[in-house]
Amino acid sequence: MPCYIIVQLRFNDEKCFREDQQRFARIFRQAGARLLAADDSPELLEGSWTGDRVVMIEFGTISRATAFLKSEAYRRLTEERSVAADTTSLFVKGLEYA
Repeated sequence: MPCYIIVQLRFNDEKCFREDQQRFARIFRQAGARLLAADDSPELLEGSWTGDRVVMIEFGTISRATAFLKSEAYRRLTEERSVAADTTSLFVKGLEYA
């Protein structure tokens, strides 16, 4: 079953984030994830939006995503990213189709 990580970022230091952006993407690729979307100006349809960027990442399986989320690489990534941005992240299980 696929699963997704959806991230809302609010920049504290956008320059710092942009400098690390390619490295973050490489870390996700190495973990077997696929970047589905990254948007600095998503269109607000309902509610309120306080972020500067939204990112959607897909993992093919929950076990692969869970292993990555428990990894040292992810721990380091979150520590480094926290300097550049306040982050709200969601782990979303996908639908399994027959």
